[in-house]
Amino acid sequence: MHIFTIYTTRSGSYIVPKDQAKLPKSVIHIWEIETAVEICNKKCKLPAKVTKVEDLSGLIKRLAESKQ
Repeated sequence: MHIFTIYTTRSGSYIVPKDQAKLPKSVIHIWEIETAVEICNKKCKLPAKVTKVEDLSGLIKRLAESKQ
């Protein structure tokens, strides 16, 4: 399993592997997710801001599908 950190700042939302996460002081929201698919191997900016936990399920599904 792969663990990722998703966080939101004023400038946008990002996903990064948990072991590479160096969070800025301006973090507004932060979540950790575990998936069977390696979504990314470095920090990536997400196309839209994530501000609610409900936004994560659809986002993760789309990211995982794009990597398979």
